[in-house]
Amino acid sequence: GKKTLLILDALQRSRGRQHSQLVAALAKRSADKKTVAFVQDVVRTSGALAASEHRAQELAREGLKALSGARQLDPKGSTMLRNLASAMLLRTR
Repeated sequence: GKKTLLILDALQRSRGRQHSQLVAALAKRSADKKTVAFVQDVVRTSGALAASEHRAQELAREGLKALSGARQLDPKGSTMLRNLASAMLLRTR
Protein backbone atom coordinates (compact mmCIF):
# COMPACT_ATOMS: atom_id res chain seq x y z
CA GLY A 1 0.00 0.00 0.00
CA LYS A 2 0.87 3.67 0.04
CA LYS A 3 3.56 4.58 2.54
CA THR A 4 2.79 7.49 4.83
CA LEU A 5 5.39 9.93 6.11
CA LEU A 6 5.18 8.10 9.45
CA ILE A 7 6.08 4.77 7.82
CA LEU A 8 8.81 6.33 5.68
CA ASP A 9 10.34 7.85 8.81
CA ALA A 10 10.19 4.49 10.62
CA LEU A 11 11.94 2.89 7.63
CA GLN A 12 14.70 5.50 7.78
CA ARG A 13 15.13 5.17 11.53
CA SER A 14 15.07 1.37 11.77
CA ARG A 15 18.30 -0.61 11.44
CA GLY A 16 19.52 -4.13 10.81
CA ARG A 17 17.15 -7.02 11.36
CA GLN A 18 14.36 -4.73 12.54
CA HIS A 19 14.60 -2.79 9.27
CA SER A 20 14.53 -5.89 7.07
CA GLN A 21 11.57 -7.28 9.04
CA LEU A 22 9.76 -3.97 8.67
CA VAL A 23 10.33 -3.95 4.91
CA ALA A 24 9.03 -7.53 4.70
CA ALA A 25 5.99 -6.72 6.83
CA LEU A 26 5.12 -3.72 4.68
CA ALA A 27 5.46 -5.76 1.50
CA LYS A 28 2.70 -8.15 2.57
CA ARG A 29 -0.64 -7.72 0.84
CA SER A 30 -2.45 -8.50 4.08
CA ALA A 31 -1.17 -8.60 7.62
CA ASP A 32 -2.13 -10.62 10.65
CA LYS A 33 -2.41 -9.12 14.14
CA LYS A 34 1.19 -10.05 14.97
CA THR A 35 2.53 -8.22 11.91
CA VAL A 36 0.43 -5.14 12.62
CA ALA A 37 1.64 -5.13 16.23
CA PHE A 38 5.26 -5.43 15.03
CA VAL A 39 4.90 -2.46 12.66
CA GLN A 40 3.24 -0.38 15.39
CA ASP A 41 6.06 -1.26 17.77
CA VAL A 42 8.75 -0.23 15.26
CA VAL A 43 6.94 3.04 14.57
CA ARG A 44 6.91 3.76 18.32
CA THR A 45 10.37 2.49 19.31
CA SER A 46 12.14 4.03 16.31
CA GLY A 47 11.00 7.48 17.40
CA ALA A 48 9.00 7.99 14.21
CA LEU A 49 5.71 8.44 16.05
CA ALA A 50 7.08 10.98 18.52
CA ALA A 51 8.80 12.90 15.71
CA SER A 52 5.60 12.94 13.67
CA GLU A 53 3.53 14.18 16.61
CA HIS A 54 6.11 16.86 17.39
CA ARG A 55 6.15 18.06 13.78
CA ALA A 56 2.35 18.15 13.62
CA GLN A 57 2.27 20.30 16.74
CA GLU A 58 4.91 22.65 15.31
CA LEU A 59 2.86 23.07 12.14
CA ALA A 60 -0.34 23.69 14.11
CA ARG A 61 1.41 26.37 16.18
CA GLU A 62 2.74 28.01 13.01
CA GLY A 63 -0.77 27.93 11.56
CA LEU A 64 -2.23 29.55 14.67
CA LYS A 65 0.44 32.23 14.55
CA ALA A 66 -0.32 32.92 10.88
CA LEU A 67 -4.04 33.09 11.62
CA SER A 68 -3.52 35.69 14.32
CA GLY A 69 -1.94 37.97 11.73
CA ALA A 70 -4.50 37.31 8.99
CA ARG A 71 -6.91 40.23 8.79
CA GLN A 72 -8.78 39.39 5.58
CA LEU A 73 -10.27 36.07 6.65
CA ASP A 74 -13.97 35.61 7.27
CA PRO A 75 -14.36 35.55 11.08
CA LYS A 76 -16.31 32.27 11.00
CA GLY A 77 -13.65 30.63 8.84
CA SER A 78 -10.87 31.96 11.03
CA THR A 79 -12.60 30.63 14.16
CA MET A 80 -13.09 27.24 12.53
CA LEU A 81 -9.40 27.05 11.58
CA ARG A 82 -8.31 28.10 15.08
CA ASN A 83 -10.55 25.45 16.65
CA LEU A 84 -9.21 22.80 14.30
CA ALA A 85 -5.58 23.69 15.05
CA SER A 86 -6.27 23.84 18.78
CA ALA A 87 -7.98 20.45 18.70
CA MET A 88 -4.96 19.01 16.92
CA LEU A 89 -2.64 20.40 19.58
CA LEU A 90 -4.74 18.82 22.32
CA ARG A 91 -5.26 15.51 20.52
CA THR A 92 -4.33 12.34 22.36
CA ARG A 93 -3.98 8.80 21.13
